[in-house]
Amino acid sequence: MPLVAEKTDGVSFIVSACGPTVSAGEEAFHEELIEAGKSTGEADWALEEWDGERGDDPRPVLRRAKTPTLWMFGEHDAVIPTRACLFELARLREEGHVFAADHNLRTPCGDGVLLEPVIVAWLTKIGVLE
Repeated sequence: MPLVAEKTDGVSFIVSACGPTVSAGEEAFHEELIEAGKSTGEADWALEEWDGERGDDPRPVLRRAKTPTLWMFGEHDAVIPTRACLFELARLREEGHVFAADHNLRTPCGDGVLLEPVIVAWLTKIGVLE
């Protein structure tokens, strides 16, 4: 999404639901650990020690990104390594990039979260809506 926004005129904002901010290799390794029976937390921590092939990496595009983006992640996502993605967003923020806050897509009980109020509030905050 950030790459499309970079190459397309008129993109005012992005709402990303579980868009990875880590490489395809990191994402695949995390998913393999989950499939092998590791908990999401165990897979998150193991990813910190991983030093394999990275493959496609969104970080260079994210460093150039200028479009306001609302990043939303699932706390217990078996595919996207949420903890690592949030860490990358924090690192990008420290480098001078500005991103919106993250939001879990499920409550602790497993219920879906109504996203419309979250998105509308964010669009109002960045000036897209009144």
